[in-house]
Amino acid sequence: MRKKIVLLLFFISFCSVKDQRLKILIHDSDLAGYIEIENEVIQIYANPKKKSKPEFRIKKEEIPLFEKMFSVLSPREIFQNYSHGELSKFPDDVLNKIKTESEKNLTTSKSPDKPLEGIKIAIDPGHFSMDSEGAKIDERYMSVELDGEKINFFEADLSLATAKYLKSFLEKYGSEVFITRQERGKSSYGMFYEDWLKDLEKIKNCLEERFFYHEEFKNHSFENFYATNCDIRNRAKMINAFHPDLTIIIHFNVDDFRNGLPSDKNYSLIFVPGSFLADELRNKMDRIQFLRLFLTSHLQDSILLSEKIEKQFNEYLKVPPLPQKLETEIIPTYTKHCVFVQDGIWARNLSLTRLVHSPLAYTEVLYQNNREELKNLSNLTEEIDGMKTSKRIKGAATAHFYGIVEYLHAKGNIDDVSKERLLKDKF
Repeated sequence: MRKKIVLLLFFISFCSVKDQRLKILIHDSDLAGYIEIENEVIQIYANPKKKSKPEFRIKKEEIPLFEKMFSVLSPREIFQNYSHGELSKFPDDVLNKIKTESEKNLTTSKSPDKPLEGIKIAIDPGHFSMDSEGAKIDERYMSVELDGEKINFFEADLSLATAKYLKSFLEKYGSEVFITRQERGKSSYGMFYEDWLKDLEKIKNCLEERFFYHEEFKNHSFENFYATNCDIRNRAKMINAFHPDLTIIIHFNVDDFRNGLPSDKNYSLIFVPGSFLADELRNKMDRIQFLRLFLTSHLQDSILLSEKIEKQFNEYLKVPPLPQKLETEIIPTYTKHCVFVQDGIWARNLSLTRLVHSPLAYTEVLYQNNREELKNLSNLTEEIDGMKTSKRIKGAATAHFYGIVEYLHAKGNIDDVSKERLLKDKF
């Protein structure tokens, strides 16, 4: 009898957690029909209006193996085997590969000098432009006149310098770090857009992936297709091949409603996975990612990681979190595409929040066109790997680092002594 009660309580708790996740994952209530939970079995359908047979079904006890699948198989292997409809129907060699692959467990380091040893972290510096031509493709260029002075910079440079600092901070304490792009002006392919255009093999591979996953082509230029599809998908592919324990995606925001003019407003914001819109489960690969976020710990851990980093943005950088209620045009814009989680944290179904197979924080550190930030970001007194940058960027990297430390401590991966020591490092 006691065993039955324990199992019942566990299942009630299981359903409660899944219900909470659905509220974050689903923006449009009509999408709820895609998934069902009955008798400890989760089923997802290709069409919520035609439920004669589920596309995929999984038992509660299979969830750990399902989660492990994403750290073992490639996206293409997952896509192909998902078509079997159940984990138990996967080919024996595939199941054995998932079962026998060594677990990626985070463990408390025994080296006092390297408390982050054994922890793998991926960093994605957003965008890639470094000149006016690249900005036409990347669409991220700040050119503002402030107090009679012309200020110009690229978001890609801000994110890359932040990533380089963060990488050095993490490696100092033993973490293994992967960064998706290394040089100014170059995308995740390690080349300029003009050189990529000459590489027919890379273009062919990108187009083939779109066709393989039956993804729709939207009405945009080829340059935009490169920036928002090929390069982004390649970043996700590289990150997933690295199998990180967590991923940081670095961006800097703007006050869009100033039309390129300086702003007095300044907020920080972090996106986590979720907020699938009305037409965003039509594609099979998107349903696979939805099921991953629904069943695994990735969504909950992304929120925890984002909480810790957002706290540092507020306390260390003195940039407040974007609240849910604000008398500005930007909130209706976000609520149209996002699900509010808490101040400063919103779920949004961006390509990278959907495609990356790890807990993640997609950070929008501050408003680039805030009057004070314009002065801070353009005051290039620092240097990292040959890049001129500002103390503000070094501070942004420090805030990310402190947030990661707080997260790893909350997860039990570093002890109290290590946490306090790392949080005292002023770099």
